[in-house]
Amino acid sequence: MQIERLGTLLAERVSRAQDRDRMLTIQLFGIEYAEEIGSGANKVIQAAGLQKSLATELRQGIKIAPYVVLKK
Repeated sequence: MQIERLGTLLAERVSRAQDRDRMLTIQLFGIEYAEEIGSGANKVIQAAGLQKSLATELRQGIKIAPYVVLKK
């Protein structure tokens, strides 16, 4: 999936999340799309129009992705 598409998906999810759940939403996105994001967390955050510092949250999700199974 292209970086722009990932950014759009992330922006949509963050906009729907309650303020207190924004960080969690970004981390879960990192878990779900870890393989597609790879080392492009900064680019995805930029494409989503979010603050650069939120790339840390996305990377946290990517790092724990191998150890997590998401429920649908």
